[in-house]
This record gives sequence, C-alpha cells and structure tokens, in this order.
Amino acid sequence: LACMILLPIMAHIKNSQGVPFDDLGTAIEQIKASRPLLYATLGSIFSIAFFNFFGITLTKRLSGASRATIDACRTLFVWVYSLHVGWEETGLLKNMLQVVGFIVLISGTSMFNGIIKGPGERKKKRKPELGLPHLAGEISEPLLPSDLGQVKTDGGSSRGGGGF
Repeated sequence: LACMILLPIMAHIKNSQGVPFDDLGTAIEQIKASRPLLYATLGSIFSIAFFNFFGITLTKRLSGASRATIDACRTLFVWVYSLHVGWEETGLLKNMLQVVGFIVLISGTSMFNGIIKGPGERKKKRKPELGLPHLAGEISEPLLPSDLGQVKTDGGSSRGGGGF
C-alpha cells in the first residue's frame, strides 16, 4: 500500500541534479532489459514471501521469542555470506564494529524475550501479572454456551434473552 502511494509521488520529487528519487517506469524498463536484475528481483520477492510464511509458521508453533532470535541470527548468516563472496569490505575495525553490533543485537533481543537476564534483573522481584493466562485458570465454564439462547443461573438453565 505504501509503495502504491509513495512510488508515484517520489517520481515527481527531484534531487539537486534534477533526477527523480524513484521512477517506477524506469525501474520496470531496467528489469525488463536485464535478465540478472529480473532474477534478483524475483529472488527477493520469493525470499521475502517465504521468510514471512515461515516466520508466521514458526511463531504459531513455537513463540515470538524464537522468531525474534532466529531473525537476529539471519542477520549473522547474511553478513558471513557477504564476507565470503566479497560483497563486504574487510577491515579489522569495521568487522569488529559489526561483530560488536551483532552481539548487542542478540543480547538485546534475548534480554527482551527473557532468554537471558540483564545486569540488574536478578535484584528485581517481579510481581505476578494479571494477564489472560492467569485469569483463564480461574474460569470454570465457557464464556459462551453452545446454545446462545441458554443462560445458566444457579445450576439451572432458562430460555430467553439474558441481559448484558
């Protein structure tokens, strides 16, 4: 949706040399003219589609914390691959800064998801939260009876409209 709105607008906004920031028509022409660019574009589209599909599946099966941790590790794999094929410039300072940034990323994600504890977290005592899992254990019968016209009162049932 944002692309549908922003791409036509960006074609009319020009930089200091008079060249538009983004021109959808030119981009489509370049994709048609270059087979490697077409493959790269289609590869990106399918990669994003599969990434989102498997991310949603993973979140359903495991948890959001697992997905966030795996997403952070994906960054590491992309970086290692780009180093391997020569897309990244190598330099001790730059590589060390990237490693430190990755460690900060993984540590922050892990602390946020409760996988590891932060420096001051051991001293804090957490109060029990009143969330849905806590309340769900206290509910002894379903919130909605299978027959919507049936309302239970004192173990019996009565027909008719119950007041909400």
